[in-house]
Amino acid sequence: MLCPPVDRTLLTAFGHDLSESGAKLIRRHIDAVLLHPGEKMHTNCHSSPLQHLAAFAIVFVATVVGTMVVGAYVESLTSDAQRG
Repeated sequence: MLCPPVDRTLLTAFGHDLSESGAKLIRRHIDAVLLHPGEKMHTNCHSSPLQHLAAFAIVFVATVVGTMVVGAYVESLTSDAQRG
């Protein structure tokens, strides 16, 4: 799948095309905020499915570990509160 050019057509929240001058104004503002002068914005549309799977696995494991840690902490708080 090919990536569309970043500055081709921008749509508003209502689905109307912005004028080219409006699109250029928005692009200039985004570039001024996010990028260094003269730097072009690059999109990463060609990452492999294995990279997506690895990212999902990392986030999944971190979520499971985080949930276990919070659960153990809440359990220790309740047992301390019950002991008095």
